[in-house]
Amino acid sequence: MSAETGTGWSAESVIYTHNTYVRDIAFAFDRNGDLGLYFSEATGAGGDGKIYKLDGASAVLYYPVKLSNVGGYWSGDFAFDSDGNLYLSSGNRVPASIYMVESGSGIVTKIFESKSGSIAGLVYRGGRLYYADWGTHICRLDISTKNNIVYYTNPKRTWISDVGFKERLTDPEKQPKAGVFYYEVPSTQVFETVDANNIE
Repeated sequence: MSAETGTGWSAESVIYTHNTYVRDIAFAFDRNGDLGLYFSEATGAGGDGKIYKLDGASAVLYYPVKLSNVGGYWSGDFAFDSDGNLYLSSGNRVPASIYMVESGSGIVTKIFESKSGSIAGLVYRGGRLYYADWGTHICRLDISTKNNIVYYTNPKRTWISDVGFKERLTDPEKQPKAGVFYYEVPSTQVFETVDANNIE
């Protein structure tokens, strides 16, 4: 973990050590409005996956990902929407799929399939899922209409594996301070990608 202190970033510190691979991480608000940190472990087709929530210095199992519910393969990528629904993407395989785990009922439904590319890391924003195709594209899926488009492409950016949003804060009063996390997303969003080449 590292935090913005107002004069730079703090030194990194370990907040938890897991006993196997950590495949993906995500922040999400729970039903009480508290921000939580979640992470996954997965072995592809080697066995069921798991999503954990950090609780202090411990990890609590949040959701077991049964391979029988996600086409027999899951690489660990996941995201939450604003209603608490969980989304799982199959990862670096074709055809690739996105599954929704409905909040409350736990019903798993395949909501989208791509026969032309992989579906790796994904993020929810405003009724849409943005996902990386483990190649040179970021796609945008409208959840209600299932309309899927290429949102970003650049042949110089290869092996794009995940997506995220970064807020553009112009008000000095809203600049990040130590110990404060700003989740507010203004209308002037900046789209940012994270890829395996560690391109800044």
